[in-house]
Amino acid sequence: MKFTINILILLWMCLFASCQKKNMSHNVYFYSSKYDPYTQLTLLINDRERGGVPYSGEKITFENDSLDAKTIMIPLRIDQHPIALKDQYGYIKTDGILKVKRKSHSSSTTIGVISTLSKGNDIIVEFSYN
Repeated sequence: MKFTINILILLWMCLFASCQKKNMSHNVYFYSSKYDPYTQLTLLINDRERGGVPYSGEKITFENDSLDAKTIMIPLRIDQHPIALKDQYGYIKTDGILKVKRKSHSSSTTIGVISTLSKGNDIIVEFSYN
């Protein structure tokens, strides 16, 4: 009986640990390196508008920048996230997928360019387009 209870406790702990990993989130910082004073850019994640995307003339890194002042930060859970950048007229400037994993990430695009940089649980995403 005691053995059975120990097994059930062990299984419960394993299940809880795997749920915790799935619910873990990363701080993802977004900005655009394309300067266009006549265009207002909006970030879409999972087909939801998440806010305006700021422009930076310099490449943003973890070592030389204040991320909060120059980017829009969105916490994202471990998952595959469709991301897009659209202008005020609804035209898609950048479209792709950001895969956030427990210890890594990856991105791919169908329109425009997405560059990423990570450190720990933080990810910087740079949008560029023609």
